[in-house]
Amino acid sequence: MLPGVGSFAAAMRWLIEHRIDSAIRDAVNGGASLLGVCVGHQLLFDVSFEMGTTRGLGLIGGEVRKFEGRLPVPQIGWNRVAARGPLFEGVENGVFYFVNSYAASNAADEIARADYGGPFTAAVQNGRVFGVQFHPEKSSAAGLQVLRNFVAWK
Repeated sequence: MLPGVGSFAAAMRWLIEHRIDSAIRDAVNGGASLLGVCVGHQLLFDVSFEMGTTRGLGLIGGEVRKFEGRLPVPQIGWNRVAARGPLFEGVENGVFYFVNSYAASNAADEIARADYGGPFTAAVQNGRVFGVQFHPEKSSAAGLQVLRNFVAWK
């Protein structure tokens, strides 16, 4: 698991300073599964435009940008997710808890989408690499099912 809270730039800088970025890439290239959560999900992408431009891990193609529109930022609270794929099997209500000001949109590997003043990518999958923009640990039964599915996924 690659959790994350805070800024993309600070998290990526820490991963690089401790050489965890290359360890993550090596593990994934060796067949390990990975689940990025919140900022950890964002770190999977090619680049973020939070606090300037920062390159990500590049495990998922796409860009992370700030929400635009009239809704308050950050998004804090429950939001409905339209999802497909093994990570969401058995999830009944599709409502998850989010805390984010930035998100990817229209990612090629998107498996779930939500809307906050416009559609955004709520989850991705590229082979054994998964990412969720929401916090499954704060998302009640739906989030627990996502975590169970990730652990059980082969």
